[in-house]
Amino acid sequence: MSAYWELIRDRPGFRQLWLGEIVSQLGDWLSWVAVSLLALEHGGGEGAMAVALVLAAHSLPQALLAPVGGVLADRWDRRNLLIGVHLTQALLTGLMLLSALSGAIVVLTALVAARSALTALDWPARTGALRRLVDDEELLTANALSASTWSAMFALGMAGGGLLAMLGPEIALAVDTATFLLGAALLLPLPAMPTKGSARLTDAVGELRTAVAMLADDRRLLRAVAAKLPMAVAGGGALVLLNLVAAEAAFAGAAGLTLGLLQGTKGIGTGIGPVLAKSALDRGYSLDRVWSVVMWGGLGGMAVFAASGSAV
Repeated sequence: MSAYWELIRDRPGFRQLWLGEIVSQLGDWLSWVAVSLLALEHGGGEGAMAVALVLAAHSLPQALLAPVGGVLADRWDRRNLLIGVHLTQALLTGLMLLSALSGAIVVLTALVAARSALTALDWPARTGALRRLVDDEELLTANALSASTWSAMFALGMAGGGLLAMLGPEIALAVDTATFLLGAALLLPLPAMPTKGSARLTDAVGELRTAVAMLADDRRLLRAVAAKLPMAVAGGGALVLLNLVAAEAAFAGAAGLTLGLLQGTKGIGTGIGPVLAKSALDRGYSLDRVWSVVMWGGLGGMAVFAASGSAV
């Protein structure tokens, strides 16, 4: 823990980046619960499909733009890019609030997708900024702290989103808008971090072609890349089911709070899992064995949850 504290204390630039990360991530997860509930509420008889579309809007744009996100992020000053992304996300979240008030779920889903697309710029810009703000020997500690922060904010944000949703999903969206503005303000003291600006979109296309060729030539690499596909597909279905169960079996008294608690529990798991996996590797277990336990344990847990038909 002392290494983390020393990094936060002695690296003011990293501290500002980390605080901005905390605030913006917390807001992201606060609104996740709100948007899911709005999809169920305004989806009519197609609530499950509405939730699925909203969840896809959260993830697909970022995934599709990830290959070019790094190239685009290398064209602008990373400090200015991060601040600009936060301000644009604040604007989009404010528009999400207006669409929620009018019940326009289709517009809301489109705005979620637009906001998600900006994450494809945020992460590479943040990663590039991190390398400018800490020394090479501190990079592992900084990345570990960022990963732990993500898990903690996921758990707190989801639980907090559930509490705010009891007051109304619109309240959560309003708070989320404020967190993006606060995040941008926290990033203002960062030093300028200009880039060479020589990256081109054609570079991303070339890198994609190289990656595809490597996968075609190396079956072990292909297996490693595709290893998460079964878990990802099952996890997507489980997320939709989680929303439906929270609405139908609200053990916490309200669908929003139930969903927030369930998602918060998932966040705790994402923090504990890597610690347990690292401990197993340190004890001499092979990576293949650890990964098999993780895969089958995750799939088994989702299967049991799906078969139970209940959140309790």
